[in-house]
Amino acid sequence: MTHRLLVVDDDPEVIEIVRRTFEGEEIVVLSAGSAEEALNQLSRERADVILLDVRLPNMDGLEMCRLLKERGVDAPIILASSHTSMEITIQAMQEGAFDYVDKPLRPKSLIALVGRALETRAGAAFDDTVVQVTDPDRERWSLVGRSAAMLEVYKTMGRVARTQSTVLITGESGTGKEVVARVIHEKGPRPMDPFVAVNCAAIPETLLEGELFGHERGAFTGATAARAGKFEAAGRGTLFLDEIGELPPGLQPKLLRALEEREVERLGGTRRIPVDARIMAATNRDLKAAVENGSFREDLYFRLAVVNIEVPPLRERIGDLRPLVDHFVATLAPEVGRRVNRVASRVYPLLEEYSWPGNVRELRNVVERSLLLGHGPVLTPEDLPSLDEGGDRPATSGTLTELAGAGVALDELERRYIKLVLDQTDGNLTQAADILGIHRSTLHRKVGRAETETS
Repeated sequence: MTHRLLVVDDDPEVIEIVRRTFEGEEIVVLSAGSAEEALNQLSRERADVILLDVRLPNMDGLEMCRLLKERGVDAPIILASSHTSMEITIQAMQEGAFDYVDKPLRPKSLIALVGRALETRAGAAFDDTVVQVTDPDRERWSLVGRSAAMLEVYKTMGRVARTQSTVLITGESGTGKEVVARVIHEKGPRPMDPFVAVNCAAIPETLLEGELFGHERGAFTGATAARAGKFEAAGRGTLFLDEIGELPPGLQPKLLRALEEREVERLGGTRRIPVDARIMAATNRDLKAAVENGSFREDLYFRLAVVNIEVPPLRERIGDLRPLVDHFVATLAPEVGRRVNRVASRVYPLLEEYSWPGNVRELRNVVERSLLLGHGPVLTPEDLPSLDEGGDRPATSGTLTELAGAGVALDELERRYIKLVLDQTDGNLTQAADILGIHRSTLHRKVGRAETETS
């Protein structure tokens, strides 16, 4: 049986590549150079699969994808772009695309992808729900990278975002699991509702039950008033259970019951309270192994892992390091009061040689430290702290010597150091003052003066 593949692209070379790719296959390649031409062609003849470029004259591919779905075109749509990003990939999935490919097109991969699209043509699995991100601070939660591994993560995020399915996000520490959860929430059907995060490893077992489910007045010594738990606080939004692998065994059946029955009981209470939050969980542990050794309930694991998203470690997507560095420089430089126009090309190879056991979080810390202790409008190798396989080490006294030689004033050096200590203590002035060896009021005055000078 002969099938029809419609290629919509304003680049004749791309169309020719696709034609040559499918020579000898039972596929007729049709072509259009614009969205308008493609729509006219579809009104005259059918297409079994549509390969659609994201960047088209007059109407972009995402808009056309939405329009085709509105008009009832049931042919699987494969979007293609040479400017891949998390936003575009997720939006492509939300617009109803069958899949999303990165340019330049690879013939073998394209043949396999079109084959899969033809196999599933009868049941296009994606609706045309379009969700706009409404959080004005959403850039804080951007994922950066266009490696093949991250593209698969983006695709899954786009497909599950518009649902209320429970999602388990796995991956090593520092890979960005909470960022994935926040982006899914913001692109979901309830982005204006709360995103409530609970770290199951950071709260003692004796307090975690009350934190999750709440308590009534008098439930225990010191419970002078009733208090809603995180399930209730999340409302119709998202409850994110971080480090779920560390959930104590005694709480696992209670969490399972809450997930299955969609209701909770506060400590010391008898009333069942309905809950409607979407549940997302994350862990850096191998939960399957934990199930096998008996430390994690199998039924809870399957209830959490309705959809599993595995975030790859940085060492397995080292091609994303450069855009990540550029992103962190652009976002962090203004925060530390430094103007950086570019990153020296010699910086990237040095960073790419390192294995990054702390993943993206460690890279962010290294970039921030380089910005704090460096100088000048260009980030250079001399600004970088020393790295080894045991983690990143603070800048040595040699870096301070370079700062002195560059004529960095003492006030500026003090300001940068105070900023670094405050970051390490999460803004706790008392702890920072102890580390700096000064009184808390003195530190408060110095911070206020620095803010005035940089405003």
